Amino acid sequence: MHQARAALPKLIHAAADGTPTPLARDTDHAVLTTPHAAATLGWDLTRAAVHGIADARKKLGDLIHHAAQGHPQVLRRHTTPVAVLLPATPDGTPHPAPEAPHPPTGAPKAPTNPTTAPAPSPSATPADDTSTTLPPHALHPQPTPPAPPATPTGTTTPTPTAPTPAPSTPVAPPAAAAGTIPTPAAPPTDVPGTEVDASAAPTAPAQPPTAPATPDAAPPTTAAAAPHPALAPAGDTGSPGPAALQDTPQAGTPLPPTVTPATPTPTAPRAPRRLAPLSQALDTVLTSTPTPRGLPTGIPTLDHALGGLQPGRFYLIAADPGTGGSLIATNAARTTALTHHHPVLYAASGLTRADIAARIVAAHLPVDYRRLRTGQLTPTEHTDVTNLHHQLTTAAPLYIDDGTDLTPAAINETATDLPGLALVVVDRLQTADDPHLPLSGPRLLDAAQHLAHLARTHHLPVLAALDTTHPDLTTALGLDVTLTLTPDPDTTNHLRLTITERDLGTQTTLTLYADRAHARLTDPAQFDPYAGNRDLTTTHYAATPHPAPKAPTTPVPEAPHPPTKAPEAPTNTTAAPDPSAWPPVAVPGHPTPAPAATAAAPYPASEPAASELTAAAPGDPVQPAQTPPEPAPASSPAPTAPIANSAPQAAPATAPRRTARPSGTTSNGGYAGRDYSHFTSQITRAVDQTLTEHGGDVEAATEALVKKAVPNAMALFEETRVGSNYEHTVYPELLEFLRKKTKDGADQIWEGRHNWTNTALLDQLGAGTLDPLTVDALDTNASFLSAFKTYLPIGTLQHDPTGGFDPKRSGIYLLTQRPTWHHPHLPDPIGNRHEPGPVLLTDATIRLLIRCARYGLCDEPVIAECWTSGASEGLLEKFRRVLTESRTTALEREAAGYTDGTVTVEYIKAMYSKFTSTMGESNANLEIRRPEWMHIIRSQAFANLWYKAYKAHENGLTIVRARGTDELHVTGGEWRKIQGQEGGVFEEGRLTTHMKLKNRYTLPRKTAA
Repeated sequence: MHQARAALPKLIHAAADGTPTPLARDTDHAVLTTPHAAATLGWDLTRAAVHGIADARKKLGDLIHHAAQGHPQVLRRHTTPVAVLLPATPDGTPHPAPEAPHPPTGAPKAPTNPTTAPAPSPSATPADDTSTTLPPHALHPQPTPPAPPATPTGTTTPTPTAPTPAPSTPVAPPAAAAGTIPTPAAPPTDVPGTEVDASAAPTAPAQPPTAPATPDAAPPTTAAAAPHPALAPAGDTGSPGPAALQDTPQAGTPLPPTVTPATPTPTAPRAPRRLAPLSQALDTVLTSTPTPRGLPTGIPTLDHALGGLQPGRFYLIAADPGTGGSLIATNAARTTALTHHHPVLYAASGLTRADIAARIVAAHLPVDYRRLRTGQLTPTEHTDVTNLHHQLTTAAPLYIDDGTDLTPAAINETATDLPGLALVVVDRLQTADDPHLPLSGPRLLDAAQHLAHLARTHHLPVLAALDTTHPDLTTALGLDVTLTLTPDPDTTNHLRLTITERDLGTQTTLTLYADRAHARLTDPAQFDPYAGNRDLTTTHYAATPHPAPKAPTTPVPEAPHPPTKAPEAPTNTTAAPDPSAWPPVAVPGHPTPAPAATAAAPYPASEPAASELTAAAPGDPVQPAQTPPEPAPASSPAPTAPIANSAPQAAPATAPRRTARPSGTTSNGGYAGRDYSHFTSQITRAVDQTLTEHGGDVEAATEALVKKAVPNAMALFEETRVGSNYEHTVYPELLEFLRKKTKDGADQIWEGRHNWTNTALLDQLGAGTLDPLTVDALDTNASFLSAFKTYLPIGTLQHDPTGGFDPKRSGIYLLTQRPTWHHPHLPDPIGNRHEPGPVLLTDATIRLLIRCARYGLCDEPVIAECWTSGASEGLLEKFRRVLTESRTTALEREAAGYTDGTVTVEYIKAMYSKFTSTMGESNANLEIRRPEWMHIIRSQAFANLWYKAYKAHENGLTIVRARGTDELHVTGGEWRKIQGQEGGVFEEGRLTTHMKLKNRYTLPRKTAA
């Protein structure tokens, strides 16, 4: 039987071709044949129950049982009968119809039966896959006139055709059914959908028994009063059993219009309605516990807003393609099955089981989704996946159905077969019509109604994803709760989820974070400098707070801290910092939880020392005291000053902290007139907290911050991208030439690294034709940070086999041969590459070559092919400005003798350098995979060094060496710009626009490198 259920359409075609199929269920035997063969055997099919093919597949076992009991079951396609199940012997031989199947006792009942269940016209016959009864003229072939007396046709006198509704339905009085062909006396208990008849029963009195004179008007009234598909499912969903739908007048057999109804008889008693008193209904709403009563989705804010996925409700996720609607579905399925071990049915329409499995595994471990799908997992990730596979083999009650013929009926059938089923996920409802996908196109409305009916009858939540946010369609399909997912216009990786109830409208709007690297949606991520290093917790830290400064230790600042205020330190919003998270930051669309002392101005008049951060209850915001004293030097025995040498020796111990303003800032603060204090203060507080945790140990604090530089830099980068005009691609398809050939090897991109020496000058010095020279070795400050200002591709690189250069695009370029360089006194812009033949160069190097061509130094590069995307020079600009401003402030504090300045400088250096080096194929950074960005930034750093060398050369200096990204050796004049004097090329200092003297030596020398 189970094999027949899947192959039922093929078996029907085989029967039509003359090959009947015997079917069996336990001791019941039937044969699937054609209506013509049944009529030849004498079976009268006018009274037989009729089922749609999809509905028949769901309850094939019941139909075999009924057929074996002598009740033929007709299967139809649309409105045309195509097959019939007849009783048969174990070898498949069909039984002929019994003699005189319609005794004369049916005739006396003819006058009463038509009004008991008025029959609609033939046109009112349901056209969906629900159980019903067909009129005689709808069967093919029809019985011929000389058939037994039970099937003659008549127009004015009662015939055996008229009482057909009575013997085939149990709603007629027992006397009306006497002597007729045996039919089930009640709906089979194992036929799904029998509960629906109670809701349909009230429509029976809609046929007035006192109006027999208007029989022609009754049928259309009955058809118009048909229940909504959500209550009486139609189409190929879980429809009621053959007897269940016959409980209602709507499912009665239509009569020919010429039949004259007789005197009505009393309506048969119906099943009582299920009534619940209000007190009982309140029990399902009011609970004593605040925990969600439904299934969790795996997203806490969504669970809080919904109260979990409630049984009996239909949830529609409306999201445009690429937004992440399916990720909510996989989140809920994963959490329910893998975390809470409840059975889940995942109906994948248009997706494969591999798609679903990969998303669930990537989100659950988590591992990188793209590497999982491409088979490039790291050894650690591969071990994790293997272990999870062994665990899920026996312990994951998640069942994926990705069959092509996935209809609501098939979903309902499978749901019935799974014991203890807790959740049904349908992914997805497709708006574009696809003949191979039943859950698509114009069939969506029926599908949504049937799925809502499934939720009610099986008392479980049904979660369906729809690939559009069109308001008309979501309104029509959103029968209970609609979750509309749209991109957040204010940030890159955040989404807005609007929850709407059908009768109450919009309830709330949430903000979710799209973690596409791991194929999941989460709550908005906090800016966390301690990601991956959660060895301390808020509770642990608050348990050992630093004591407040005592009066004898700092006698001068008694005024701002009177003794009466000491016990109120925790209430002054000065809480213990959470060593496992960044200080609170703004979530898009919500107020910024910034400290009150720093809200008035980006550089307050005074800020707290690290030792002034007193512990408070967990969850209180980290805020500085209003006017705290400067901590004492390390030599002080007081335990309240853990930061060693935090103030210069010449300054008093009460010197206020962080009063310096970066040079070049406006009166409003910030870089170039922009206020970035929100971002820079996060770095400041992180440094202070880390110094506090390590007792003022500069080396230990620096080491701890450097370890967290990668996740902190990524978090800061994402936050600076909020409100940007472009949404960059995080994990594009990786091109072959961007892949490393070995684990520790390199890819095929040439970055233009310099290792150039002025050999002509050295030859002259070696020959004695030149006097010895004094050479200044200059060093560029923060070369990679300055290189953040470069054109980066926004999206996935697209191949152009015709080559060419578009200044509005950026990427990788193939040159069949490198431009010739004939200037021995200047470094080659391509660097120290000596290999001939084709070379792959980055956008930064190509722009440098084009600039050199404009200077007349070389020919323009001939680009054979290119892989580019639309570009922007501002992708990292805000990130660069924030780090530059923080670095400038830290240098000023370091020069003033504050140890936090030294720690901050090293911390920022680790952030921008590791950010650059790990955005390629590095396990240290799994949040982004853009190796072409890494190459372009490095190439830009090399190009910037070349521009400095050219500037020095144009100002009369001689270039001796150029190495890496930051080393330039010059001679032949003064390179410093001195205020009030002419000449000079570079300003001396430690800012990003300055150069500093690294070393000075004389040539020739034997030890020259």
